[in-house]
Amino acid sequence: MDEEEVQLWQYLAADGTQHGPVTADDLQALAAQGVIHPETEVWTEGLDQWVPATHVEGLLPPAAAAGHHPTLLTGTVAPPAGAHPIEPVHPTPGAVPAAPEGVPAAAADDGSYPPTPVQRASFGKFLTFLILGIVLLAGAPLVGIATMPDDPAAAGETATPALALMALGGGIGLILLVMAVVMPLTFLHRAWKLLQWGAPRTTPGKAVGLLFVPFFNLYWLFVAYYGLAKDWNRTMESFPDLQPGPRISEGTALGACICLLIPGVNVVGVILLLAHYSQICRGINFMAERAMHQVRAGGIHLY
Repeated sequence: MDEEEVQLWQYLAADGTQHGPVTADDLQALAAQGVIHPETEVWTEGLDQWVPATHVEGLLPPAAAAGHHPTLLTGTVAPPAGAHPIEPVHPTPGAVPAAPEGVPAAAADDGSYPPTPVQRASFGKFLTFLILGIVLLAGAPLVGIATMPDDPAAAGETATPALALMALGGGIGLILLVMAVVMPLTFLHRAWKLLQWGAPRTTPGKAVGLLFVPFFNLYWLFVAYYGLAKDWNRTMESFPDLQPGPRISEGTALGACICLLIPGVNVVGVILLLAHYSQICRGINFMAERAMHQVRAGGIHLY
């Protein structure tokens, strides 16, 4: 079987946590080990909802799986005659909340929000890179000029070290500024990814990518930042286990978007945007710590 035809599966543990993706062969091995039970819910691309393991023919022993069900394609044996393969299903928008990597959302049995492992976000590191980058990029020419001698006759002997110092400082400053531009975009992507179980208005990729579309980004700025604050707060309120989590100020986000578009008050917009990113980082770190507790407790596996 070609690589593009490999069927990948997800499954839900007894406590409602999601595991996968795994191949069909691995899923069969888990069933043989007793990890997959008849009541275990599984999902693969083409299904519009999670289904019990008993609905997948060939996954469980014949005694546990009754009736005619979709065939589990392992790539090692041909589907039995008369089996009904799973037909691709395209759910209507909004019918099933989007989940990480396109998996339909399924809350745990106790109504808790499914934990999503995510890297912590350091606002302090971002701010350090930003300040150092500006200082080095702006200060390197001044330092180079200051090291030049007043005597034109001696200028030739010191010009090369001065230029080297300017180039080194400016180069380091430029690298730090590039990192300071990229880091908040990764924060934005992580925050939207964490909301994918809560039926957000957009995906992480669109939230960041459409900010680079000329003219359209004037509108999308409000979706990516103000929309994030609204969806984040709604999700925090909707799940009992998330209610102690930090909120993102909708007023700060809206003010940042408006001020960034008005000439003369752009600096205010930048300051508000920095405050907005600080709140985003606090939210990401709350969710990251929550997922880490699940890992320590064995409730979720990193994959």
